[in-house]
Amino acid sequence: MGLRSKRVGYTEARKRRGAFYRDNWWALTLLSTCAFIWLIPAALFLPAPWRDYVIGATVAIVVLLSIFFAGTFTGAWNRWMGGVAEDNTSESLKRFKRQGYRIYENVPADGYDIDHVLVGVGGILALETKWSSMPLGVDWKRSDQMQRWLGVTQARSRRIRVVARRPVTPVLVVWGPAAHDLPEGLSEVGGVWVVIPRRGELDLEALLACDYTPDDVADITRRLDKYVATVTPIADRPPSTPRVNRAAS
Repeated sequence: MGLRSKRVGYTEARKRRGAFYRDNWWALTLLSTCAFIWLIPAALFLPAPWRDYVIGATVAIVVLLSIFFAGTFTGAWNRWMGGVAEDNTSESLKRFKRQGYRIYENVPADGYDIDHVLVGVGGILALETKWSSMPLGVDWKRSDQMQRWLGVTQARSRRIRVVARRPVTPVLVVWGPAAHDLPEGLSEVGGVWVVIPRRGELDLEALLACDYTPDDVADITRRLDKYVATVTPIADRPPSTPRVNRAAS
């Protein structure tokens, strides 16, 4: 059974939107006031069918704009899609759970979380899941985005190696348009295995080449269970949300 299964991306996206609404209530009030002023002549002078359409459209625009601003200014949209990508990875790992593997999700560390840790007789995989709307290009291995992702994946796998006291294979799973220029399956880049889903499935079997005994697996999971129980999940920590600059408005 996996631990810490609460999606950090979804939770942080909701927290960021909520913090944005609280911190920028004045901007939302101003937007609503402008919409109300606009609706006064529409309500007084337009005939019934058109009046209803204008009022309904104005209310919808105000709601959509507030959601758009909250998602754009806080990065909540990207966090939400990151949560979707993590869900996709989690679904792909379920077949390993049926084979007796343990799956840890959103394992917290120093200011970040490790998306998935797969533990079993075949070894330990530390999986970092990424989603991006921007393709990485043909020379994707050298792209700045990929280099950042590789560094993050390496650093987070090291934390699991320290806790488990066993070798850990770092794995980067890429979803979304960013994966369009990447070959499906496995690619080794700078000591990290980059995995592109093949028809929604992750080909990880080739990375599970260890031959751990049940006692080895029990020792690893005991160490990870103890570690997870002593740290605060990232999703439970307060978000930092930028305010709208009133002077710039």
